Amino acid sequence: MAEKLRTVLIALAIGLILGGLVGEYGPTVWRLLPVVGPSGPIDYIVVIEETETRTPEQAAVLLGDTSRKLREANKWRMWDKDDAPNSLKPIIEKHKDSPLPYVLLFRGGEVVAGPSPLPATDAEWMPLLNQYGGIE
Repeated sequence: MAEKLRTVLIALAIGLILGGLVGEYGPTVWRLLPVVGPSGPIDYIVVIEETETRTPEQAAVLLGDTSRKLREANKWRMWDKDDAPNSLKPIIEKHKDSPLPYVLLFRGGEVVAGPSPLPATDAEWMPLLNQYGGIE
């Protein structure tokens, strides 16, 4: 019994220490704990594609209701891999072997998920986004 109580107290102390660090140092601590990562909704979505090889099925997803709503909310970015802004070039180069199109999810200016394959249907967007905290 005493051993269990000791384990619980140690876990509580560690939790309080980490809680204090997170409160005081915020994002710095989250970068040190990549397994936990920052929480909250996704800031925006970036889709990297090859425009010349876009299929009708991909077009239906890329131009569907969900992507339209995300564009209206300024949460959507879509680039051909050859025309993407310079700020995305290192990310595209890093993932050059990933099949196109792919999706990157950003929070706080950092990629928090991806590259993920483009959802097969418009209805599959929200389950993908909800896995990573949804989107405002």
